[in-house]
Amino acid sequence: MTLGRQAFFSIQTALRKQAENVTANKTWLQLHAELAIGSRDGKSIRLCRNDRDQLRYFVMDTLGIDPLHQSIQGDRLDVAALTAHEKLSCEGVFANEIKIFRKQQPIELTHGQAQTPPGSYLSSAADNIDWSTIDTLVVVENGVPFRQWSKVRIDAPCLEESLTLYRGHDQSARAVMDLLEQKKNSIKTYAAVDFDPAGFRIALSLNVDGILIPEDHEKLLLEKHLNKPATFHKQNDKKCDALIPPGWRKLWEWLHARQIAITQESLLARDWPLVILKK
Repeated sequence: MTLGRQAFFSIQTALRKQAENVTANKTWLQLHAELAIGSRDGKSIRLCRNDRDQLRYFVMDTLGIDPLHQSIQGDRLDVAALTAHEKLSCEGVFANEIKIFRKQQPIELTHGQAQTPPGSYLSSAADNIDWSTIDTLVVVENGVPFRQWSKVRIDAPCLEESLTLYRGHDQSARAVMDLLEQKKNSIKTYAAVDFDPAGFRIALSLNVDGILIPEDHEKLLLEKHLNKPATFHKQNDKKCDALIPPGWRKLWEWLHARQIAITQESLLARDWPLVILKK
């Protein structure tokens, strides 16, 4: 039997809890069938001490790890130091890296510099960046606008030499949030998000100093096939109202009154300029 990540952690949890019953899910049914451990009891599988010992020795023989006393943590390189099965790592290969872009000046690194021509970006661990050379940071919600950030028009001189950062998803998004928390007292941060309720929520979660919004946003109403009211209704959440800072309140209410949901891609495709709206 091939021992995958789900099976390993299921076994480890059962051993450490000295579980006498486990749920008869797909993983445990496979272990029960292929290793002949446990006894079926309705929607559960009963495990005696001998069953747990058998599971422990199976893992030790297969992976070279004692699941009772050793843990699998870190990236694939960390896991490879314990076992040949490095894919048991729960961290994505590039999970701790951030994607960044700078329009004109090079990005200063702890060892050298990096230039990012239009359409390119640098993927790096945050610790490799010389943050003392950065005073403003723009976090971009979506991948396509991030890759095309050199084409975005922003009426804000303070952002001309800012570092642009892709927010990403899952582990990457959490890494970005951790980074912003670390730098909140030394770097001004701004969010470039979709012009919709979800975009505002993302900006709030990032705890930025301001957001980038469409310039002359009232004129958006004159554009056909730009707004998506159905998306607005899907995203609308009254719980967010109380969290909107004073500087965003008027625009938030305008957006709700007109049921606005416009993506970054739509604004970029129309070369719509952006401006800063501070808290």
